[in-house]
Amino acid sequence: MDFISGTIIAALTGLASELTDTGKKAVSQGFEKLKSLILKKFGENNQLSEAIEEMEKDPQATASAEQLAEKALQTGAHQDPDILKQVEQLKELVESHASGKFQMEIKGNAQGVVMGDNASITMNFTS
Repeated sequence: MDFISGTIIAALTGLASELTDTGKKAVSQGFEKLKSLILKKFGENNQLSEAIEEMEKDPQATASAEQLAEKALQTGAHQDPDILKQVEQLKELVESHASGKFQMEIKGNAQGVVMGDNASITMNFTS
C-alpha cells in the first residue's frame, strides 16, 4: 500500500475508533485540509477525491483501498510535495493522538520490562 492511501485509511480508521476525542478533532481537521488541497490541485470531481469519498463510506473495504491507491498514483499525488507534506502531517496527527492501550518507549538498557493486563512474572537478575 502506498503512503498516501495507507495514511488516509489509518486516519479514517482512527476517526472511527482508536483516537481520543481531542485526537479525532485534530485528525478530522488534518484530513479536511488534505481533501481541500487535493481539490485545489486536481479540481472538482477528480478521481482521487472520489476514491477518498468511497473510503469514507467504508474504511475497511479492500476494493476501495485498492482504488484509492490506484488513483493516488494515476493523479501523480504521490509525487506532489505539497500533498506529501500534508499527508505526513496527517500521519503524525494520527500517531500522536492514538489512544493505544499500552505505550512504552525505552531508551538505553532495560531489564525485566513487562507490559500487559494482569501480568504476573518472577524475574531473577544477576550482575
